[in-house]
Amino acid sequence: MGILHYILAKILVVPLRLLSSDQSWLTPLIKTPRYKLYPPTSIYYIPSTKDKSRTIRIHAYSPQQYEGKLRPVHLNFHAGAFSVNAIGNEAEYCQRLARTLGITVLDCGHAHAPEYPWPHALNDVKDILDHVFANGDKYDVSRVSIGGFSSGANLALSTAATAFPSDSPNPLVAVLAHQPVVDISLDPWQRAKRAQPCPSGVGLDVPPALVSLLLNGYTAQLPGNVSFKDPRISPLYGDPARFPKTAVFITCEYDSLTQEAEDLAEKLRSAGTVEDVVLYKGRGVGHMFEAILPRPAGGILAERTDEAHEVVTRALRRAYNRVGQWE
Repeated sequence: MGILHYILAKILVVPLRLLSSDQSWLTPLIKTPRYKLYPPTSIYYIPSTKDKSRTIRIHAYSPQQYEGKLRPVHLNFHAGAFSVNAIGNEAEYCQRLARTLGITVLDCGHAHAPEYPWPHALNDVKDILDHVFANGDKYDVSRVSIGGFSSGANLALSTAATAFPSDSPNPLVAVLAHQPVVDISLDPWQRAKRAQPCPSGVGLDVPPALVSLLLNGYTAQLPGNVSFKDPRISPLYGDPARFPKTAVFITCEYDSLTQEAEDLAEKLRSAGTVEDVVLYKGRGVGHMFEAILPRPAGGILAERTDEAHEVVTRALRRAYNRVGQWE
């Protein structure tokens, strides 16, 4: 990425971070950060192994009734177009998932573009997984799952499909992808034609020009031997045999990302190596519908979020029980 492009991306991302990140200094002045409305059990940091000057923030949700017992652990990676430090924006989802299943949910931060383009964020995901697997005294490391929202779902899928040796079983039992970006090689303007505009109040409608600039920031320093169709960037092109045995896709009607998520789900299902491929499509809602608050009781957002939650929890129970009877 040229210096002018970097400056443009930086100019754009600064107000985005101020207005949409729970970690912004401005947030407490205009609203209560979501992670304080749905507080984690603890907040801690682990070192980045590739960027020695950075640490990686983690919000841990652990139901107190299971304190002292090894529980399955699920890693969630936040949305934010690879650029916004939005850890905490899905705090309600993380807290609810932890309480419903009685598991530990780690809501995870990562490096952000354009300052830290690919593969910095992907390296952070692997660092967090290594941290979890190295702490078998705290977590049931035979039952580890990974997931995320939008760009975070891309990180989860890319890691799940490429981070582990191909000649041994994938140590992850499941991957959850909520409205994922799975094919960065697609032109944002062409992608935008795949869905109708999202009605106000039921999801996000992100302009393709903004998507293009932010994705360019993320992919600014790709080595010459890495293309946009590399599965570490676009998991649609990953080998189905390397995915976990459970893959869950939560999509929605008004989202230009839905088609590519459905394409990946069909690819995995057709290959037959992923035993449990689950695809849910929320009718009448748009991108990031599960994270929109407030959510009036009885409204379409509440209904679709409850449906998606049920799909996710059932799939995770099956995945955890595949290791051996758990619950």
